[in-house]
Amino acid sequence: MLRFLAVLLAIAAPIPALAHEADQFMRHFCAGSEQEIKKCESVMMSFRTLYKKAFRNDYQAQRNLAYTLWNGNDVVVKDRKLSCAWRVAIIWLGSPKVDDSDHGNMKTYCGMVFPDERLEALDLGKMIGRRVKAGGKIDETIPDTSAKPGLDSTAHPL
Repeated sequence: MLRFLAVLLAIAAPIPALAHEADQFMRHFCAGSEQEIKKCESVMMSFRTLYKKAFRNDYQAQRNLAYTLWNGNDVVVKDRKLSCAWRVAIIWLGSPKVDDSDHGNMKTYCGMVFPDERLEALDLGKMIGRRVKAGGKIDETIPDTSAKPGLDSTAHPL
């Protein structure tokens, strides 16, 4: 229930934060070799772009976001309730591109969510849809992770 409230607040009324709004659905850092870190960071940037496009009412991005949230990947953590909510939002938004596969996906994927979470997902899907219709503004702040100098000579000995 607490996770639902946190997601609900993030979706309903984004507040300025130190991270891109999509980051809450990702692992918090990339690790490994330089090549693995670059790949991870690339996947993070791609997910941020997908998230932004979905809220800008890009039908295919919404479908891809729902799919990614359902399955997860090396960077994105599975969130099946939110995936179901996006399936609901896709139908609720009523794009001319919506077809039988979207209705089938909503029925199939939302049908696999726990019953108590399904009702929350339906409400969340409508809320996402209203937010998209209102312009889909998201917080795109990306934290600066560049190295900072260690001591700044303002410390005093204990």
